[in-house]
Amino acid sequence: MTGHDEPYAEARCFSPAAGIVEDPATGSAAGPLAAYLARAGLLAPGESRVLAQGDYMGRPSRLHLSVSAADGRLVDVVVGGGVVPIMQGELTL
Repeated sequence: MTGHDEPYAEARCFSPAAGIVEDPATGSAAGPLAAYLARAGLLAPGESRVLAQGDYMGRPSRLHLSVSAADGRLVDVVVGGGVVPIMQGELTL
């Protein structure tokens, strides 16, 4: 897997209805962005990119994004980084 150390993009996630003013690091923002970048041809399967999140709220995080594909279809989105997981899920499209 190839990688880049500098942030490629920045995301913000607001969920005031859930009592979260802003989330400093979340797969809820990073995962869909990774899928979008892959569909747009900006994130190739096996390539890793860094996503910046939380900078504006003084809690900077760096998440790593990657995707995998088979037969020209996106089959997996992976988001990782130095965060504290509070939930896990799987989405099948």
